[in-house]
Amino acid sequence: MLLLSLSVFSQSQSLNFSFQSDTIEIDGDIIDLDSTIKKQGNQLIWTQYVGDKERISTSKIITKNENWNKTNNLGEIVYSLEENGYQSTLTISGDSNGITVTFSLVTSNGQNENYVFKINTVTYN
Repeated sequence: MLLLSLSVFSQSQSLNFSFQSDTIEIDGDIIDLDSTIKKQGNQLIWTQYVGDKERISTSKIITKNENWNKTNNLGEIVYSLEENGYQSTLTISGDSNGITVTFSLVTSNGQNENYVFKINTVTYN
C-alpha cells in the first residue's frame, strides 16, 4: 500500500481549511485512499486512512500564493515545499468542476511524480 510523507511550511494564517478525498490518482491509476488535507495556521496536516490505521504528516509551507474565493471554492493556491532537501509543490485548483489538489515532486532518482486528489468535502475554519 502506498503511504506518502508530505512536508509543508506556512508563513501566514490567512486561510484555514480541511479538504477530504477518497481517491488519489498516480500515473493515471486511480487508487482508493481516504485522505484529509488540513491547513491550520502555519501547518498543513495530511492524514491518510488505510484500513484501521492512520498516517499523519504535519508540515510547513515555504512560500505561498493564495488566490481563493471561499464563497464559491474558485481560484488557485500554490504552496512551494521542501522536504529533506527535496523540492515539491502543492497546488489547489477550484473551478466549476470542483476542487483538485495536486502534489508534485521530484523523486530521489530525478523522476517527476504527481499525486492528484479529487476533493469531496470542504470545511473552512
